Amino acid sequence: MSPAGNRLVGLLCKTGIVLVPAVVVTGVRVTSQKDKRSGIQFSRTITVHAHAAKVSFDSTMTCIDTRPRSWGIWQVTQLDAANRQGAGFNKELRCYSPVNPASVHPNGYRVMFGDTNNPFFSLDSKNKLAVAHYRYKVGKIGADNVAGWIATVDGTAGSVFVQRFKAFPGARYPDKASIEFWMNGVGTFYCFTNKVVAKDDPLEMPFLVESEVLSPIATLKPGESYSFQNEWAVARIGGNYPVLDCTEAGVTCEPLVVTIGKDTLRITGRFGVFYDGKATLQDEKGAELMTHAVSPATPLVLDFTMPVTTRVGRIAVAITDAAGVSRGELAHAKVEKATSEERGGT
Repeated sequence: MSPAGNRLVGLLCKTGIVLVPAVVVTGVRVTSQKDKRSGIQFSRTITVHAHAAKVSFDSTMTCIDTRPRSWGIWQVTQLDAANRQGAGFNKELRCYSPVNPASVHPNGYRVMFGDTNNPFFSLDSKNKLAVAHYRYKVGKIGADNVAGWIATVDGTAGSVFVQRFKAFPGARYPDKASIEFWMNGVGTFYCFTNKVVAKDDPLEMPFLVESEVLSPIATLKPGESYSFQNEWAVARIGGNYPVLDCTEAGVTCEPLVVTIGKDTLRITGRFGVFYDGKATLQDEKGAELMTHAVSPATPLVLDFTMPVTTRVGRIAVAITDAAGVSRGELAHAKVEKATSEERGGT
C-alpha cells in the first residue's frame, strides 16, 4: 500500500470512520454468489490510489435469471457516530448534499423515515445544501443529487469523508433519490406497515450514520450487466466547517476570495486536499503566482497578501499530485476590488 493509502486508513480511524482497505494499490476484485431471489450476481473492484487519500469502487451487477430484472446499485457506507472523547454520540457530525436546483422534492430532499418535522434535517438555503445533523434521533432523508458528491464532516476531529459518483439527471432512481442519509437513534418509524420503536439503547441502536449512494435503475436481460462507479476520499479541514464544493482534487469549506488593493492581492480560503503534492496559484493565463505543499493530513488555509505588478482578473488553485499528475482546479475566483476598509481607509 502507498503512504497515502496508509494515511487514508489513519485519517478514517482517527475520525471514527473505520475502513478496511484493499491491500494492493492495483486493486482487488471480489465476486458474490449467484442470488436466485434477486436474479443478480455482483462483482466489485476496490482500488486504493497512489499519492491520494482515496479508494474507488467499480461495482457490476449481472442478471443470472432467465427473465429480465430491474435493480439499482445501492452503495451503503456505515460511519461510526460515537463520541470518541467519552460516552454518548458525536454531536458535531453533519452530512451535506448539494441541492438539485430542479429537485422534484419541495426542500431539495424528502424525509423517508422518522419524524417528518425532524429539526436535525434542514436546508442551508445560503449555501444550497441539504444538511443532516446527527443527534441520535432516528430518521432518513433522500435527495436527487446531481452534483455527484456528498460529504460527512466530523467537526470534533476537523476532518471530512467524501463520496463522489456520477449522477444521471432525469434517470429513474430508487426512491427518486441518488443519495440518502440514515441516522440511527431514538424514535419511531415505519418499515412498510410495521411500526418500529427505536429505544435509547446504544447496544440495540448504536451510534451510527449511513451515507448512501444509489445508481439509476437498470433493466437487465439474462446475461446483461450494469456497472456503477464511486469513490471515497478523506481530508483534514481544520475544524467544524460545511463543505461548499468538491472536485477531484478536494473540498472547499470557505470560498476562495481574491481582492486587489494598491499593487497587492489579498487571498483567503479554506480547503481539504485529497492528494499529496502541491497547490499552485495561477492567473487566467496559467502563469504561476505561488506554490504550496499540500497533503490530505493538513488543511489548506489561504490567508495572505502578495504583491502584484500586472493586471490579474482571475485566480485558480490547481493541484498536482506527488507524481506530477495534474488533478485539476480545487477552486477559482474572480479578482474583486478591495473595499476602503480592506485597503485601510478611504
